[in-house]
Amino acid sequence: MQPSNKDYFKVNKLLFSCLQIPPAFKSSNVCCFVIGESVSFFGSWMTQIALIWMVYQLTNSAVLVGVAGFTNQAMGLVITPLAGVLLDRWNLRYVLLTTQVVSILLSSSLTFLTLNGHINVTWIIIIGMLQGVVKAFDLPARLVIIPRLVDNKADTYSAISVHSFLINTAKFVSPMIGGILLARSGASACFLVDSISYIPFISAILTAQIKSFPRNSSQKSQVWKNLKEGFVFAYSFLPIKYVLI
Repeated sequence: MQPSNKDYFKVNKLLFSCLQIPPAFKSSNVCCFVIGESVSFFGSWMTQIALIWMVYQLTNSAVLVGVAGFTNQAMGLVITPLAGVLLDRWNLRYVLLTTQVVSILLSSSLTFLTLNGHINVTWIIIIGMLQGVVKAFDLPARLVIIPRLVDNKADTYSAISVHSFLINTAKFVSPMIGGILLARSGASACFLVDSISYIPFISAILTAQIKSFPRNSSQKSQVWKNLKEGFVFAYSFLPIKYVLI
């Protein structure tokens, strides 16, 4: 049975919708921001791979590799709930600029210590803990700022989808690139690339037009109360509760 013109039209329509540019990318404001942050994510994940490799090369201990990875992630686990409450009260542009500058300093420190042969497990754990603190503020701020960048409110979900896609692409691709750099130039090259990768994102933050949302001044001093409300809501709302468990 030959397909009708109606069937051809449906297939072509589906193909066209798949190849269509996401609505969020039509905004130069969103486009520059997500591209800049994706570049910084590539550098960040390369650094994570390089740090794990360095700990194992220095100690040949799987336990210390686990300790280094745990300290990097544990700080974010502890601080992130408090950071989420504080971000509602702070200027997100200044928060992101601060986290990027601190990240550059930490990655540059790793580069300097590695090139001079002074790197050790202690330095890696200390810098890893500091990076975990920075991520606790940086990652939520990046996600919260997305709805304030879109020109049309209807494009918010599209912008968040593009943001998530680029994050996961960086997680997938950067370990391969980091492995090539480790094999050819060593860990210092990964740290140096990471330091440079924050510059495009800083440029995007400075040039982005960020909308301001009205704030309730009566809640500024109620940090712990708002933190408690967040935990209560997460525990009582079953979908979030099951995901966390």
